[in-house]
Amino acid sequence: MTYIKHHERLKGWATPEGTDKYYRMSQYGEVEGLDVHHENFRGLFHNEMLKLSTIGVGTYMGDPSDFDDFNMYNAIKTSVLSGGVNHIDTAPNYRYMRSEKTVGKILTVLDNKYDITRDQLFVGSKGGYVPEDATELISQREMVTKMVSEVGVPEESIVKESGHCLHPKFLEFQLDETLKRLNLECLDVYYLHNPYEA
Repeated sequence: MTYIKHHERLKGWATPEGTDKYYRMSQYGEVEGLDVHHENFRGLFHNEMLKLSTIGVGTYMGDPSDFDDFNMYNAIKTSVLSGGVNHIDTAPNYRYMRSEKTVGKILTVLDNKYDITRDQLFVGSKGGYVPEDATELISQREMVTKMVSEVGVPEESIVKESGHCLHPKFLEFQLDETLKRLNLECLDVYYLHNPYEA
């Protein structure tokens, strides 16, 4: 049985060396049974040194249920172990925080059990919406109250209709909470979630 150290966050970020290792692992001959076309991997904007899969795993869809947690966990595991996907995208409001928690679990297992280390994967999340918490059954209204009273986010900076907020105190708090749920010390990209639309 493999024991996972939940208290130690995964260190680092996607690196040229790590993503190259993932790329080499995906090519025929490195791992038996894997044969991913070399053009499946590209550089990212100005950083041509990173080798990222041209498609990624998104975590938006699904119900906030154990069943969908299980399916998402297996989908990410299968995709990453296929050698064809090393880009994972999530957000706190996807499935009411459950997507980030599920991603955190599989990232930890991939690192501890399958030697797919943090530097091989490109992980992104977002900040902008006050999320609900399906596990703890905390509504958006309760979360807004917490943001105002405990975090110091000005109430007028939260859009009441959508629960959207881009105040720096909110984004800093959300980033810290995202990293906890993902069991990471660092993200590769942190998007502002729908800054214009919301």
